[in-house]
Amino acid sequence: MTEPMRVTAEVEKCARAIYEKRNGGGAMAWRHRDAKHKAPYYADALACMEALLEPTIEMQNAAHAGEDEVGAYRAMLLRAMGR
Repeated sequence: MTEPMRVTAEVEKCARAIYEKRNGGGAMAWRHRDAKHKAPYYADALACMEALLEPTIEMQNAAHAGEDEVGAYRAMLLRAMGR
């Protein structure tokens, strides 16, 4: 059995943005949607955040130049994802 997803404020914010972008202004308000309806949006938000964990070329170059931006960026995303 899979563990239930921990929904942080950041995941919630991203999921809501995805919902609103996909469904437009005429959609039922996010706050009125039940957990079952929100679940795929939470999964999409988490997938986006996980994709961002992979550093860009610019971030890798900064890390090689001695800057710790990559570590700070990863730490920020991991915290936002509840990890």
